[in-house]
Amino acid sequence: MKATEKSDVYSMGIVLMELVSGKLPTDAAFRGGIDMVRWVEMHINMKGTEREELIDPEAQTPLTL
Repeated sequence: MKATEKSDVYSMGIVLMELVSGKLPTDAAFRGGIDMVRWVEMHINMKGTEREELIDPEAQTPLTL
């Protein structure tokens, strides 16, 4: 497989979602034909707390210094 600008952008998006969600593409949430992209698409249009599932709870906690 040859790397292209399009594949680089896709890969960067996956890395960003890993950082934001705290999930890896091999996470148990991505079973049954659902990958990280489909999982985000399913949650992005949801309301309230269901949408908050996209963000890692550890990232939502304020830092204490």
